[in-house]
Amino acid sequence: MLKKTPESDYVRKKFVFKIIPMLNPDGVIIGNHRTGICGKDLNRQFAEPAETFHPNIVALRNNVEETLFKKKRKIFAYIDFHGHSQKKNVFMYGASYPVYNPLYYRVKILPKLLSKKTEMFRFYSCVFRISPNKMTTSRAIFSGEYGISHFYTLEASYGSYFKENRETEYFNAGRFKLMGAIIVECLRDYKLLLEEEEEIKRYKSTGKQSFSGSPIKGRSNSGLGDPLNKSNGFNLKVQKVTTAELRKTFRSKTPMKGSSGEKHNESDLPKDRRTYMTPKREANGTNENKNDMRSGLQKLIEVSQQR
Repeated sequence: MLKKTPESDYVRKKFVFKIIPMLNPDGVIIGNHRTGICGKDLNRQFAEPAETFHPNIVALRNNVEETLFKKKRKIFAYIDFHGHSQKKNVFMYGASYPVYNPLYYRVKILPKLLSKKTEMFRFYSCVFRISPNKMTTSRAIFSGEYGISHFYTLEASYGSYFKENRETEYFNAGRFKLMGAIIVECLRDYKLLLEEEEEIKRYKSTGKQSFSGSPIKGRSNSGLGDPLNKSNGFNLKVQKVTTAELRKTFRSKTPMKGSSGEKHNESDLPKDRRTYMTPKREANGTNENKNDMRSGLQKLIEVSQQR
């Protein structure tokens, strides 16, 4: 993030990073693991924090509200870093959205990019739902009340991670530092994907004759351009065709076997398909059995009436 490269310049230009190194220094200094000086788990106090007992949570919420409501700025992503004492690898907990909401898929893009960058991050350990006992956490409050869709709780194992070949590697300070650099890279890549998506939408809506693509060196900067432009290597003939003409064009002159009332012949099919055919006689047999049952029932009724 501090290097003098085009990628780092892009990150510093597009994002304002607000970093809180430690949210509970008052608890850590007296030996607490995840609680403040009052002994309360701070990640369960975001719904109604008390300024007397949880001043750090109140200050964080005030900062988020000032950014969103006073400065009128959007929060692209909020990442809450945690350590995990049981699971391996690095993974994320994300916000929960219904499947018909586009955010259902969008919130999974950043974790997927991370899993493609490094074996330390495991996408299949990620969870994108909020259980009822965690409705007072920062992830639930900030994603629900403040509308920060890309809110993630990043969990990093205290111990180790396993690679694709199931070999175990142990974390150290260097690997944690590398993981932080990869997170910044993936934020950049995700932002580039969103910008390309917006540019494609503008291209389609305005009908422009060129598409510039990604502005960052190292990614495609030319795009496909106008597919009707011969200078781009395309030479396509465009002809307007109605639906009726398409149907007429694709209608076969010689009907396939099975169409127009013709029966399928099992010998005309590949051998591996013949076993899946349902013989016609089975369907007829089923109908005959039904007729036999009906006639049998009718005879029983007649006999009972005679008696």
